[in-house]
Amino acid sequence: MMSTSGSVAVLGAGVIGLSTAAAVLDLLPDVKVTVMADKFGADTTSYGSGGLFVPSLFSAGEDNKHRYRQWMRESGSYFRELLTGPEAGVAGAMALSGFLLARTEEDIEVEPPYRDDVISFREMTKQELHRLGLSEYKHGYAITTYIINQSKYLQWMQKNLEKRGVTFIQKRFTDLSELCGQFGAVVNCTSLGSRELCGDRKLYALRGHMVRVRAPWIKHWVYVDHDTYIIPGEDLVALGGSKVEGDETLIPDPARGREIRDRCERLCPAIKCAEADHEWVGLRPCRKGGIRLEIQTLSTGGRSMKVIHNYGHGTSGVAYSWGTALEAARYVRDVITPGARL
Repeated sequence: MMSTSGSVAVLGAGVIGLSTAAAVLDLLPDVKVTVMADKFGADTTSYGSGGLFVPSLFSAGEDNKHRYRQWMRESGSYFRELLTGPEAGVAGAMALSGFLLARTEEDIEVEPPYRDDVISFREMTKQELHRLGLSEYKHGYAITTYIINQSKYLQWMQKNLEKRGVTFIQKRFTDLSELCGQFGAVVNCTSLGSRELCGDRKLYALRGHMVRVRAPWIKHWVYVDHDTYIIPGEDLVALGGSKVEGDETLIPDPARGREIRDRCERLCPAIKCAEADHEWVGLRPCRKGGIRLEIQTLSTGGRSMKVIHNYGHGTSGVAYSWGTALEAARYVRDVITPGARL
């Protein structure tokens, strides 16, 4: 029987939890990993994500920007390898070109840090903006980057983890102490669940609403004003979006969906004739102060347990997923194999 020191529990099965489980196994292939979550696949917030790799530092405090840049670089490198590898198709990885636009300089990052992590990046000319019918936007970047189809990616990751011996258990936890003494380390990737699980009052939900339409003639993504976007996928085009705090209803609001579509049609009249497919609502796990990625020691009944927290990615879960997973895995290594280093 394996001792608890050689086992790791990952709580959460969205893109953060599954990425973390994979990163732990990459770093510690002999460790037994168990993924526990109350929701899997289509029931997770990750499943509905647009999956576009254009990360922002707007939510990173000055003291954390160096960590965010590291997570960004590591995630970009991982997606590049995935895109150019033999499993890109089944994993849902594609390259996609598009435009990031802003009306004022204050609404766009000058020399954004991801410019060296995407496939290509350049500033657009006024002539280009005019030719695209986008003259009202004074600043724009033409970017070719990665898009990860989450409906495929989550399924691909879970299947790969199962092949590597990972156990999946559907269970909802309300108290981390339930796991004390059962694992050498626990990684908490429960996103908004950590409000109850950890009492983290810095977490809050940012409600997102997306409309997906059938428009195979749309081949470029467009993102403006931080919350209006058009992102073509393999089968459908995602129109968004919304960022509403204080409303955690998961039922799509028809009026909100119509308003989103109106905005996107003004931005790109070519989608006016697109047939609607479905609408999706999800709660993004935002956190005041940014992502929580740290080790905590919990004690109960005379026993202690090391918990690595990895949650609060907000609107950039996919973009930072692999970088934060790698850092969480390194923390796991330090916990269960003290003194070990790469």
